[in-house]
Amino acid sequence: KFCRPRAQSYKRSVRRMPKRKPQSQDGNKKNWKREKGPHDDWSKSVDADQRFNKLYETQYRELIPEEQFSAFMDTLRKPLPVTFWINPYCAGAKDFLNEFTTRLKGVLVDGQPLTPPQPLAWFPDEMGWKIDIPRILLRKNEQCRALHEWLISSTAAGVINRQEAVSMLPPLALDVKPHHRVLDMCAAPGSKTAQLLGALAAEAEKKG
Repeated sequence: KFCRPRAQSYKRSVRRMPKRKPQSQDGNKKNWKREKGPHDDWSKSVDADQRFNKLYETQYRELIPEEQFSAFMDTLRKPLPVTFWINPYCAGAKDFLNEFTTRLKGVLVDGQPLTPPQPLAWFPDEMGWKIDIPRILLRKNEQCRALHEWLISSTAAGVINRQEAVSMLPPLALDVKPHHRVLDMCAAPGSKTAQLLGALAAEAEKKG
């Protein structure tokens, strides 16, 4: 009985506390503006990117013939496809991909045919795949939505490992055997190491 009125009066006092509004240095609330931070000036970022691109271009012009340079730069500007390799213990994922590849054949979006999922020609046993479909279509197109959801759930479950195609090449080129010792000096998040372990597990399973 004695605490209840005090608690109520405390709540009332809290409710009645006025909210403070930011003020400018001259005390005028209307003229108040947030001070700019070091990253607010986007023009500096654009200038830095342009300087970096010029430096990048200068370095590569020394390595690439002039007649091939424009094609090289165009290739760099193209978005990368979604690429991944399948866990050797989840080979059934290929059935889903083959089925979806058949389903997307002949499908047109804005008058253009969709490129269905394709296995990477150089990855053994068709366990590496690429999906060269714009990400916005994967998310919003009705016919691609199931594929997008499968990619998310399969990545979370460890069925597939999403990895850039160029990063899949070193483990294949090393041709690691069970008696080898491998030191991965670029193991973050460890996709190449996982690929090596998967390859060894698949080879052991083949031998029985």
